[in-house]
Amino acid sequence: MSIKKSKKEINKELFENGKNHMKEDIKIENEIADKMLNYFDKVAKDTEDKIHAIYSRFATDNKMTIAEAKKYISESEFKAFRMSLKDYLKEIEKEGADSKTLKELDILSAKARLSRQEKLLADIYASYTELAVKTNKAMEKEFKEVVQNSFIRSSFDIQKAIGVSFAVDNLSDRAIDLIVKHKWAKKTFSQSIWGHVDTLNEKIRETLAKGFMSGASVQKMTMELQKRTGVARDVVERLVQNQCQYFSNEGERQGYIANGIKEYVYLGTVEKGFACDCASLNGVIIKIEDAEPLVNFPPLHPHCICGTRAHFDNAILDGKDVKPFDKNMTMEEWKEAYLKDCPSLKCKTKDGIMDIYITKHSEIRNKQRGFLIADVIDAVENPLEVKKIRYDEDGRPSQRYIGRKVTVNINPENHNFTTGWKTSEKIRKKLEKKGVK
Repeated sequence: MSIKKSKKEINKELFENGKNHMKEDIKIENEIADKMLNYFDKVAKDTEDKIHAIYSRFATDNKMTIAEAKKYISESEFKAFRMSLKDYLKEIEKEGADSKTLKELDILSAKARLSRQEKLLADIYASYTELAVKTNKAMEKEFKEVVQNSFIRSSFDIQKAIGVSFAVDNLSDRAIDLIVKHKWAKKTFSQSIWGHVDTLNEKIRETLAKGFMSGASVQKMTMELQKRTGVARDVVERLVQNQCQYFSNEGERQGYIANGIKEYVYLGTVEKGFACDCASLNGVIIKIEDAEPLVNFPPLHPHCICGTRAHFDNAILDGKDVKPFDKNMTMEEWKEAYLKDCPSLKCKTKDGIMDIYITKHSEIRNKQRGFLIADVIDAVENPLEVKKIRYDEDGRPSQRYIGRKVTVNINPENHNFTTGWKTSEKIRKKLEKKGVK
C-alpha cells in the first residue's frame, strides 16, 4: 500500500505531536507530584502536632528543658509502644532494606527504657517510614500508568501521522514492571525516597536535640522543622517530576520500537526566550538503541523539560499488514482494533513460574516453522539443556532452552520469546544420552 503523505509531511506532523506530548507531560508530572506532596504535607503536619502534644504535656512556660525531654516514659506506655513498633517493623521488614531510619527504629524497639525525646523521635521516624512505604506503592502505580499511556499515545500518533494502521503488540505487565524498577539514574525511585527520608529524619533529630538542649519554645522548634521539611519537600517534588518525565519518554520510545521506528529526534525546549540546559541537542537524530538517559535521552538533568519525537522512514512499513488510517478514529477505537495484548505462557521452571510472552510476530514465525506453543512450553519447563545468558552487539540478553522438539531463545529480563526452531535429531539424541535436564 502506498503512503499518500511525503516523508517531510509525516515528520512535520510527528514534530507537532512531540511538542504537544511535552506540554501534556508537564501537566501530568505536576498532577502526580501534587499527589505525592499531599502525602508529604500530611506527615509534616502530623510531626508538628506530635511536638505540640509533648510540649503541652511537659513544657513549662512554653519551653521544654533537656531534663524533661530525657525523662523516661511510663512502663505501661513503653510496653504498648514497643509492642506496636515491633509489629510495625515486622509488617514492613521487606521495605527499605538499607534505610538508616529503619535501623534506628529497630535499635529503639530493643531498648529496655525509652525517654520522652526518644519516644517522640520514634513516632516521627515511624510516620516518615510509613510515608516512604505508601508513596512507593502509590507512585509505582502512577508511573506504570504513565509508561502504558505514553506507549499507546506514541503508537496511535505515529500511525495517524503516517496515514496507515497496523497491529501493534502491547507492552506486557512484566515489561512495564521492569521499566518502572529500572535504575536509569544513580538510584531507583524507591532508593531515592528512602534516602531522602533518612536525610530528613537525621535533620529532625538534630533539630529536636538542639531545641531541647537550648530550651527552645515550641514556636521556634516548629519554625526550624518547617525549614527542614520545606527543603525536603522541594527535593521530593523535583524527584517525582524527573521520574515522571523519564517514564513518559521511555513509554514513547517503546512505542517507537513497537511501530518499527529506528531513530528519534531530540526535542530541546527553546521557546519564548527560555532554553532548557540541554537545548543544544535540539533536532539531533539518534538511533533508538543508542538512547541513554542523562546523556542523549531526557531527562538530562533536574528540571529538564525536553522530549523526543519519532523519526519516520519508509522502511518501517516493510512486511506489515497495513490499512488506511481512518481519520475519524479515536485513540480508544484504535486501541480496540489494533493494540494486541501479548499472550503469556505460564511455564513451571525450577525457579518457579515464568511468564513467557509471545508477540504476534513470533506467533506467526512459529507457525511458519511448523511447531506449536506446547513445544515452546515443554522446552522451557523440561529443557535438555539451558545455555548461559549471552548478549548481542546491542547489549540485548538472550538465553537458549534446548527442548526435545524445539529450541527457543528467551529474553531473561522481560521474558519475551524472541525466536525458535526445531531441535535437530542429532542434538536431541546427544543431550538425551548425556541425561542433561
